[in-house]
Amino acid sequence: MTTEYPANEPVAIVGTGRIACAIGRLLQLRGEPIAAVAGRSHDRSSRAAAFIGDKVRPAECGDLPRLARRVIIAVPDSEIAGVAETLKSAGLRNGLALHTSGALGPNVLAPLRDTGVSCGVLHPMQSVASAQEGVRQLTGITYGLGGDPAALAWSKQITQLLDSRWLQIEDDRWGSYHSGAVLASNGLIALVNISLRLFNAAGIESKEALEAITPLIRTTLQNITQLGVEAALTGPVARGDIDTIALHLAAMADLPVGMVSFYQAVSLQILAIARLRGLPESHSRQLENLLTSHAGPA
Repeated sequence: MTTEYPANEPVAIVGTGRIACAIGRLLQLRGEPIAAVAGRSHDRSSRAAAFIGDKVRPAECGDLPRLARRVIIAVPDSEIAGVAETLKSAGLRNGLALHTSGALGPNVLAPLRDTGVSCGVLHPMQSVASAQEGVRQLTGITYGLGGDPAALAWSKQITQLLDSRWLQIEDDRWGSYHSGAVLASNGLIALVNISLRLFNAAGIESKEALEAITPLIRTTLQNITQLGVEAALTGPVARGDIDTIALHLAAMADLPVGMVSFYQAVSLQILAIARLRGLPESHSRQLENLLTSHAGPA
């Protein structure tokens, strides 16, 4: 497929959530003419259309093929295939379609591909709390891209409009890509939550503890960025300090077993990095035995 359309061709958006509204408004502000937005209800579509721009109209998903031949689908993962079927039934032919899921590749749009539509993925690797924040947060980031040549070319044009970088993902690698992104975001939240529980056990309120660890988190991220993962590593595992790790495990006696297991799993990953840095094998084996043999709370 080599379908291409000039930048002034109308664009339609399916979805009324944070990502749909933020990307729609950004593209409208940067010269991509957003013609319509379709959601689950007329009220939601109307609010999304008003947020994206004055000339954007609310519409039904089935009406979009007569309004635009370039479509961005920003709905929950479980709804993407259904949207593709609806657009196919409504007559979308020989156009361009992108979805914003990081977990699913372009093949989920197969019904549209069958009608000559070039299909691809435009996934913002960013955590967005609201549409308003998304307008600020979806520029200068990295997007995961993939798909048919024309759709891929359009997604690259969009990342350029948004002053962003892109990673091209093969069709069968989206699960690995997305799990990595999720761990970098939601995994960090889980890690901070457990950290706060441990501070609570030390008699420190969560708000005070969060204020205390925020500079530590920022400095750690800065060190990773500047030095790389191995050089940025510090702490008792990196030093081979077995007694300190034993102390940590003992202090977790009253925590839920899942939190202790999380600490053990993370510490084993830290140990793998420490080994790459040259931690003596004698220390490595003792730490590994301690972390894997500790039963945790009953």
